[in-house]
Amino acid sequence: MLRHKIAGATGIHPDKLDLIDIPTARLAMRAVIAEEGIALKGEDTLAWSHYLTRTWGELEDYYWRQNHAA
Repeated sequence: MLRHKIAGATGIHPDKLDLIDIPTARLAMRAVIAEEGIALKGEDTLAWSHYLTRTWGELEDYYWRQNHAA
């Protein structure tokens, strides 16, 4: 039911929607959310900005460690 309400509001087919619990998402999923996700609420808030900053920082750290592992 929630998926259909969101689909109606966004114009996206329900089969193309993924509902993700952001606080429990791991880094790879958070990166996908940051790149491809559509914020339903709070897109221009400080909280969303912090989320993006934290996600990109952790992603950069992950790749740095992967490339410079001893």
